[in-house]
Amino acid sequence: MKPITDALCGFRDLLARLAGALFRPERYAPGDDGTYAREVLNQPPRPVRAVEDGAPRAPTPHW
Repeated sequence: MKPITDALCGFRDLLARLAGALFRPERYAPGDDGTYAREVLNQPPRPVRAVEDGAPRAPTPHW
């Protein structure tokens, strides 16, 4: 009885994985290829405010 139960559980898990792959919702909206995010990330870093002596408070990140 134990081997039959294990086989049925394995078959059920396989069917669940296949159904999940077939009916998985789209992650992104149609037509969204990431161009807006790329535009945002490709902007140069914003300038950092300087203190009284002209030295920046924090180094400008170079991404």
